[in-house]
Amino acid sequence: MIDGIGIIGGGVAGLTCGVVLSEASLPVTIWAREPWPRTTSSVAAAIWHPFHAYPIDQVMAWSGATYQVLVKLADDPTSGVVLQTGRELFRYPADEPPWRDIVRLFRRLRPDELQPPVVDGFVFEAPIMETPRYLGYLLDRFTQAGGTFVQRTLASINEACEDRRLVINCSGLGARELVGDGSMYPIRGQILRLAPRADVSFFLDDHGPHSTVYVIPRADGIVCGGTVDVDNWDTTPDSATAARIQRDCAALIPGLADEPVLEHKVGLRPGRPAVRLEAEQLAEGKVVVHNYGHGGSGFTLSWGCAQDVLQLVQQYLA
Repeated sequence: MIDGIGIIGGGVAGLTCGVVLSEASLPVTIWAREPWPRTTSSVAAAIWHPFHAYPIDQVMAWSGATYQVLVKLADDPTSGVVLQTGRELFRYPADEPPWRDIVRLFRRLRPDELQPPVVDGFVFEAPIMETPRYLGYLLDRFTQAGGTFVQRTLASINEACEDRRLVINCSGLGARELVGDGSMYPIRGQILRLAPRADVSFFLDDHGPHSTVYVIPRADGIVCGGTVDVDNWDTTPDSATAARIQRDCAALIPGLADEPVLEHKVGLRPGRPAVRLEAEQLAEGKVVVHNYGHGGSGFTLSWGCAQDVLQLVQQYLA
């Protein structure tokens, strides 16, 4: 028997690892500096779509595993996961994406579905997570499996290992200070949440004049974005950017320009040249399994990465 597993981080990566490990009958405690409503994950539009995460081969494997889990969760109305068919748009002829065989209902846009300046695009079915319900669902599932959630700020990875031989590091951007990972960088994302509408499906446009535009309809409102500001640590919403986001989204879906803004948020995605998912052996037989650096794909990679974390944990226990 072990003295329990500690997970650092209460965002989607930490909560999902908590669910997977605790449901494998392992004793788990999550340590989080903030409760999930104040994490970067709570700001996310939370649609399944690989975005700013590397290396591609591993990202596709993790994304595929996560897609399968989320499709099953969509059958549970308490999960906050729904399946929706929407579009990704391009202003140039596009190659089929590497995730083409992962998703359901994939097809190219027909010529009659294209409107200038869009010249190409895809239709596909993607899971969308209503973050307040989904993150709460994960926490409930974790605690029901016997897990413990503790609000705690850790100064270093060594502090986490003082009373645990096995620690899972899901600290996201915090890994920059926690483990001294200077390759971590913020990718600032600003979003608006507009009043909900039943007649809207999702649109993604990562190739427009302002880098990225997306419209993600959820039960709690339409999430509109966005920004991809690398190395920008500012978490204050910018009013000029907000106006631009609403204009860009209204160009995709007429009428959004007049919808009231319910919420305005900024989150810092945890950027890294490559996702770090590996076990690190420390002194005295202690081990840290790192699981961070998911870029803009935290929700998209969450279950696949958590399953790999479990495999590393089981190897350690063996």
